[in-house]
Amino acid sequence: MRKLFFVLTAAITLAACGDKGKVPSNIIQQDKMSKILFDMNLADVNSREQELGVIIHSDSVRDLTLKTDYLHILQIHNVSVEEFMESYRYYESHADKLREVYDTMLVVVKRERLLADSLEAKRQEALRKAEDDLRKKKVDSVKKIYGDKINADSIINKRADSIQQITFKKTADSLRAASLKDAIDKKKQLNQQKDSVNKRLRNLPLERGRGKYEPPVRVS
Repeated sequence: MRKLFFVLTAAITLAACGDKGKVPSNIIQQDKMSKILFDMNLADVNSREQELGVIIHSDSVRDLTLKTDYLHILQIHNVSVEEFMESYRYYESHADKLREVYDTMLVVVKRERLLADSLEAKRQEALRKAEDDLRKKKVDSVKKIYGDKINADSIINKRADSIQQITFKKTADSLRAASLKDAIDKKKQLNQQKDSVNKRLRNLPLERGRGKYEPPVRVS
């Protein structure tokens, strides 16, 4: 009998120890409870942010709004008010379980924050790309509108440069031709002067005692 008593006591103790780490089946489990509390906290934060820049609501109005949001959250998770309150009282009386629930919430918060940061980075990148595309379209539009004028100005400038070069060349050629003509005329004039001098020398009277003309000087 005594032996049987010890066996039953040990069995009850082991059973109690085995159930100690588990949440009762009639209580909302930790993972689901953390999601509900996360949504409720998010609703609370949103209600506070909505008051910024607008008329501040009274506490009674804000509490009524939050109560409506909380009921909507419980409906989304298919949980009644009674089930939630009973589960919340359970976790309040089991601090270690409640801590695990909030630790799970922190993991979700960090994950959501990373996701939000990633989405914000993508949004900023999309905005930069849109601005770059818009700037490029404006440049293309300007080129399309004024491109012909720009090309015409380029052609006119090139033509002006070509005309200037041709004019300079003609001027240089004219100067060279004029210089050459002047040189030829001067040489011709000198030759004419030389011939005139030689002719005058040939017409001088013969020297006495000689039978032929021997010019004393000849201009070469």
